[in-house]
Amino acid sequence: MKFSPSVSVRNLCRALPLLVLLLSSVPGAPGADFWEKKEYGEWSEKDCRKMLQDSPWAEKYETTSIDVNRADETASDAAPPYVRYWVQLRSALPVRQAIVRQTQIANNYDKLSAEQKQAIDQQTDSFLKTDYGDYVVVYITYETNSPRNALTQLVRHWQTQNTDRLKFSVFLGGSKGEKVPLEQYVVSQSAEQFIQFVFPRKVNGRELLEPEDKNLILEFPVPAVGSVGGGTAFVEFKTKDMTYNGKLEY
Repeated sequence: MKFSPSVSVRNLCRALPLLVLLLSSVPGAPGADFWEKKEYGEWSEKDCRKMLQDSPWAEKYETTSIDVNRADETASDAAPPYVRYWVQLRSALPVRQAIVRQTQIANNYDKLSAEQKQAIDQQTDSFLKTDYGDYVVVYITYETNSPRNALTQLVRHWQTQNTDRLKFSVFLGGSKGEKVPLEQYVVSQSAEQFIQFVFPRKVNGRELLEPEDKNLILEFPVPAVGSVGGGTAFVEFKTKDMTYNGKLEY
């Protein structure tokens, strides 16, 4: 916007809100998120953690003790016991880019020779370029500060679940009211604590999530561990924030 020297103070004040609006829409403008300002190869470790834990494609779901007066259930850090689930839309490109960037940082990628970078790229490119096609993949890790054998109970619970058991209680839904049932369940059988839900991306021939939809909601049952948890988790992703490089990513 161009102002002539003759513009009055009053007219300038009237024009400022429009100027601020225009500047806020420019990529890289102050206030934009880091994924709008920088290519993923420039993301810091802090950027990656935010993308994977607190971004439009990653949310936290936490349950706390339902009876904080039970002394035998008090966590070792004196905080109320909790079970925490970190939920990622793993099929969303920026999430996979954050994982790849973490791998680069861990290997001092930016300081490596071209040949060394190429070796790492060969290991990460297939993951980064995975075509999820007609599927939405939700990846979840979990943790707890609850005492005794709480973590062991959690691991045992999720490792004994399967697709047939969960397909009537795990759903992915949009703001139009559709509830898509689980198509495949994957769980770690090792020490790594993760579960993975796979859903079809289309419902009756149309995308489950479209730009005009308000949200995407994951619904899944959470087990009770001692006095913690139980019931159904609802995790919401806001559609308006999920555009990445001009594309709705999920």
